[in-house]
Amino acid sequence: MPDVPLRLQLACARRELALRVCLYARLTAHGTMAQRTALRELAAMRAIVRTLKGLVEAEAGEGARQAELFSETAHDTETHG
Repeated sequence: MPDVPLRLQLACARRELALRVCLYARLTAHGTMAQRTALRELAAMRAIVRTLKGLVEAEAGEGARQAELFSETAHDTETHG
């Protein structure tokens, strides 16, 4: 199975959260889902989105740090080589 990049996972989780907000509002309005259950499920989905967002940001930060280190190493080689 192919790996799915974190940024795509985050986008998918955000779409899923938006769908659930609409769906759970209808289900609770019709009495087919308890409000407590809806709130718990939405809190869990929001936590998933926050976790993925943090991972995406960390991944982007790590890439920037690696580029910075590479740039410093290349600069040191050029000036001291």
